[in-house]
Amino acid sequence: MSRSPTEPCEPRIHRLRTPSSVVEAPAAAAAILLRLIENSRSCLIVVDPAVAATGYGSSVIGAVRNAAAASVTLSVDVEENTPRDCVRRLIDLASVAEPDTVIAIGGGSTLDLAKLANAVGTVPQVQEAVGVVMRRPRASLIAVPTTCGTGSETTPFAVMLDPAGPRKRGVESGDLLPDQVVLDPLLLRSLPSAYVAATAVDALAHAVESSVSRFASGLTRCSAHGVIREIVLNLPRAVAGESAALARLQTAAASARLLYPRTGLTTVHALSHPLGAVTGMHHGAAVAVLLLPASRANVGACPGPFAALAEILTSARAPQTDQDRAGWVLDQLADLLADLPLRTLTAVPELTGEQVRYIASEAMTSSNIPSNPGPVHAGMLEEVLAECLSNR
Repeated sequence: MSRSPTEPCEPRIHRLRTPSSVVEAPAAAAAILLRLIENSRSCLIVVDPAVAATGYGSSVIGAVRNAAAASVTLSVDVEENTPRDCVRRLIDLASVAEPDTVIAIGGGSTLDLAKLANAVGTVPQVQEAVGVVMRRPRASLIAVPTTCGTGSETTPFAVMLDPAGPRKRGVESGDLLPDQVVLDPLLLRSLPSAYVAATAVDALAHAVESSVSRFASGLTRCSAHGVIREIVLNLPRAVAGESAALARLQTAAASARLLYPRTGLTTVHALSHPLGAVTGMHHGAAVAVLLLPASRANVGACPGPFAALAEILTSARAPQTDQDRAGWVLDQLADLLADLPLRTLTAVPELTGEQVRYIASEAMTSSNIPSNPGPVHAGMLEEVLAECLSNR
């Protein structure tokens, strides 16, 4: 039986940690960055080499390098999934440059790389993960995302690939949270459609998982439902290259990641990190592969949170029972995913039985397991992976 909205219940306290400012700056990234670093003495720019090679990305970087009063050091040494050695190299570069401001321009791997290297002197968990012990002050961090999915720009989390295992290691600290965020949708225009789709599905998963989380509340569900609707409405047009839709996806992605530090996620993201670590899959692609099988595994035990998404997905009449409505919601998501250009990214490599068991056991240690809406055990996760493999 559901609780009446006026019935007394345990108070929910939401302690929010967000960047001090998020600037929506269409076609104005360079001007905003120059304003943000006007008092800086030494600036380190960490940029995805693919972004640096684009016309607009190159113009933004060039404008900052040429007009900034600060000395500027540029690094394009960025690798997908943020390997530990890549973090160490940036730490070494920062030790020489001694920046008081770090600008990270790129997708989730670029942002996480800069966040980890910038916080190594103040966060013991980062030192332990990277294998570097040092003391140095944290620089001001400006995040400029160039995808529409990871949302790393608005969270105190970062993920690094540890070759031991292999496993992805997540770290949480207030010192990982960027100080400022600059959202310029022109930086997304050169992103291939497959990556627009994969990163946006990651943002969609953040919102869906946050909404159905065991720790979701009225406040977080209200925000998550708005993000889901924004992504569902704009994703097909964004994949087709429509500028206004790309801008709305970029904003939705940043908003989605503001939610789940309060709610946690589900088995979708619990599995995506070890799956990516073992196979090398793009994170958004791994999420896209797992979203439906992992959600289906949860619907049987807890259809209600999924059924609540029915009214925001479409105006079409949905079934009446929670179980049927939840299944209908997943059918709508399946139709959305089927129309996206994801096939080149979502082919799951063949996995041995040992690898499947390893991925499931690693997922069971994830901080997202307690927030999953239904009970979880390793056998359930192995079944989800088996379904992913059967869809290859």
